[in-house]
Amino acid sequence: MFCNDYEDFGSIWEYYKDSPFAKENVVSFLQKCVKKSLEWNVESILLERTEASECTSCEDVDYALERFLEGVQEDYPFLTEEEIDNIRCSVDSNRIVRENEGCFYNESDVDDVQKGLNEDEYIEGMFNQLL
Repeated sequence: MFCNDYEDFGSIWEYYKDSPFAKENVVSFLQKCVKKSLEWNVESILLERTEASECTSCEDVDYALERFLEGVQEDYPFLTEEEIDNIRCSVDSNRIVRENEGCFYNESDVDDVQKGLNEDEYIEGMFNQLL
């Protein structure tokens, strides 16, 4: 596949969508490419496009996914509902939540740091991290 990102196919679609010449072949090609690209990369795309704090539960991920897929359907109206469902099914919401949780401090990590420092040293260390 010559395009690495599903969005790369948008320029091809824009060029051919109003052209009667080869439109059917182009749409068929784009349909396969966009579907495969999204099935392989939708989780990465969601992780890149959403703030970690917006996807801290499976319900949050599902909501972000639905918003994303609405945009995909607008950009690529030739995708069938079955193809959109296949893309939806390729998402592991739990994995995205785990990835996003890694962006936050674990309370146990903070407790481990506090054990070795008194309160003044801990506060000073926090301010030093801000500089």
